[in-house]
Amino acid sequence: MAMFTDPPTGEIPVCSYASGGKCVVFFLDDTLGWVGGDWDTLQLESPARYVTTGILHTTDGLNFIEQYNPVKHGVWAILFINKDEGWAGTYAGDLLHTLDGGDHWVIDVNGSFPGKFIRRIIQVKEKQAVYVLGNHGLLLKKGGINGIPETARSYQNLKIYPDPVSHSAVISWQLEENNHVVVKVYDYMGREIITLADDDESKGEHQVIIDASDLTGGIYFCRIRAGNKTGTGKMMVIR
Repeated sequence: MAMFTDPPTGEIPVCSYASGGKCVVFFLDDTLGWVGGDWDTLQLESPARYVTTGILHTTDGLNFIEQYNPVKHGVWAILFINKDEGWAGTYAGDLLHTLDGGDHWVIDVNGSFPGKFIRRIIQVKEKQAVYVLGNHGLLLKKGGINGIPETARSYQNLKIYPDPVSHSAVISWQLEENNHVVVKVYDYMGREIITLADDDESKGEHQVIIDASDLTGGIYFCRIRAGNKTGTGKMMVIR
């Protein structure tokens, strides 16, 4: 057995390799981290139990809590690019994505690879991209898709609430001057889903409600263009 935290206080995860399973550890700093593993490999000691979700999270480096895993498969790879956005890969080829530190993990819309398993997830900052590596030649780039950057910079005056979204959300924006405004929603592959606005609008605050009840769970992009200014925000739909 291998202890991930020392000294042994709080909810300490233990990794047992007797079953041949795997564990993975990813920390952003001394206290904020995530631990993944197989359901029969990753354990918590107090009380003794297996972590059936395959994902643990800590904010103090000592106490770990289980996070919901929508696919219930063991996690073999974890990467976070900041405290909110991260990816997790499973032995069954599932790629999970979160925008809130793992409170809500969703299946990436282009991240299911039956018969393969995900070994590593790495970030190449120079290319502003995340790469997913697996067996049998699996290599997936999560980068710019149809001009939508992976780490989308939010338009200064674009707001989405609530996020994550389950049924509907209010998308609002503030105009500093009269302008022609186009607001569209795209899926993760860059395919246009719906146009929310395409009209001349006056200076001030504007908003529209998007009905997400017919959208599948996953990551979507809301793009706004006001004159020669553009911006993109992310929206997570959960089911």
